[in-house]
Amino acid sequence: MEIDDYLNKLDDNPFALLDFLSSDVSISSKLSEATIQRSSSTETVSTILQELRSLAFSQSLLCNIQRVEYREQVEETLKKLDNHTQDLSENQNKGLHKFIVLYKKAVTICKDKSLNEEKAKEIEVEKKQAFDKLQDSKSKVQKLDDVVSTNKIKIENVEKCQKEIQEAIKKLQGENESLNKEKTKLETVNSKQLANKKEILESVKYVSTSLGNVLKYLAELVKERSNLNADFENLKEPYKKMKTTPPF
Repeated sequence: MEIDDYLNKLDDNPFALLDFLSSDVSISSKLSEATIQRSSSTETVSTILQELRSLAFSQSLLCNIQRVEYREQVEETLKKLDNHTQDLSENQNKGLHKFIVLYKKAVTICKDKSLNEEKAKEIEVEKKQAFDKLQDSKSKVQKLDDVVSTNKIKIENVEKCQKEIQEAIKKLQGENESLNKEKTKLETVNSKQLANKKEILESVKYVSTSLGNVLKYLAELVKERSNLNADFENLKEPYKKMKTTPPF
């Protein structure tokens, strides 16, 4: 069932969305890191190329690309090569260009994934806050319902006594008047309780609507992250080929 379906049920059950979310479980993941050594800035083109090959292919570029220090090493090596492009052959330049395109695309995807995860964490906080508010409101409404239910029973009993007294004997009119006063008092209390309940339910509808929007945005982020993961997976095959036969 979609979130909008639960929002459409708010009039009949203001806590429909809350009940649905009660079983919601979120799972977080952690990434591992590996260390990479930096190379000297006064190297020959051949040495710099070997350094780049080591960074890119002796270890998994796609696994290490998420580490800032690793990207800095790769970019530092590429910067050194940029000063020696005239010393590279045409095939080396073409191969290097292909690698740079793949590398930049992988970096962009990793950064987008990180941003997506940060946004998702923020939304999870908002979701929990709204969820807690709904739970608190539900508890209050349940207590009010108990009071209203008890008073309804009392009112019914009072009305039954009124009928019996009026039919049995007129001399009990004094007692009947006292019961009328009790009934009025109970109805007044009940009216106030119902008014409080109505106010809380209006608040529940507002919070549920806000939560629905938050969940839809979270779903969009999840979908975006899934697409990013798919794009990242699509890089593995060209990288595997490139790793098998380095283009430079």
